[in-house]
Amino acid sequence: MRIYKCILVIIVFVLSLSNSNAQKNVSIGILTDLEKSNIVSPDVNKSLIEEIQKVTGSLYNIKLSEADVLKSNLDLDITTLNYKKLSERCDIILLIGGLSVKGALQEKTFTKPTIAIGTFSIFLQNLPYFSNNTSGRKNFSYILSSQSIRKEIDVFRNMVDFKNLTFLFDEKVYSSLDKKRITPFKEMFKMKFDLNIDLLSINRDDINSSLSHLPDQTEAVYISIPFEYTKKQYNSITQILNNRKILSFAMDKSIVSNGALMCFTDNYGFDYILRKLGVVVDEVLNGEPLEE
Repeated sequence: MRIYKCILVIIVFVLSLSNSNAQKNVSIGILTDLEKSNIVSPDVNKSLIEEIQKVTGSLYNIKLSEADVLKSNLDLDITTLNYKKLSERCDIILLIGGLSVKGALQEKTFTKPTIAIGTFSIFLQNLPYFSNNTSGRKNFSYILSSQSIRKEIDVFRNMVDFKNLTFLFDEKVYSSLDKKRITPFKEMFKMKFDLNIDLLSINRDDINSSLSHLPDQTEAVYISIPFEYTKKQYNSITQILNNRKILSFAMDKSIVSNGALMCFTDNYGFDYILRKLGVVVDEVLNGEPLEE
């Protein structure tokens, strides 16, 4: 009888050990500004999931169903509704682009860990801020495409002299900006750098027409589009700017390889966003608070 009990204890122990080492499924939901017709979209989604899987390792099986990739909408109520749908069925939610972030932020509380990527400016996008680029809101965090716009512009100004700078935004990101904060944003640059600032929205399907609306006084452009466009579209932007002898700065080194004059550092851009996202998700799965 004792032998049977010992065998039973061993079997239970082995089974419990096996279960503890079993992969845990983690379902990812994506709320995105990127259209399905945008050929960049599937590559971005695939890269995000692969990086998360690489960082989190064999303990987790990171899953993304096509049904859990939902679009943002200029109608914020629809975007918020899509976020709610994902929060009901996914373990972790990724927000790609300004409209997706703005829609999700309409929620008073985040019931699931939610991470925003492709955010440009805490101030212009009116993101919740606590300290050190953290949100202070439970279950919500963001990864900035640039750690300090002011620092970048200061470096550019020390290398090349210009007085009039225009920020280029994808039209969806532009529509997500807090319009009440644009004037204070411009005033801050005028006061700190004696720099005149303009903001321009770019339609990726009609880049020529969009850039025809550049203010006449523009001497330099900051391309604030980290990963939404194809190489051909980035090249179209920089070629037009170069033909007009307008300086072009970028937040991503890949845009420099497509014709922009310079970027602040090689450490940011989409590759940085990927690495950072993998680390953040790993921390979440290990029980660390997302908002700190």
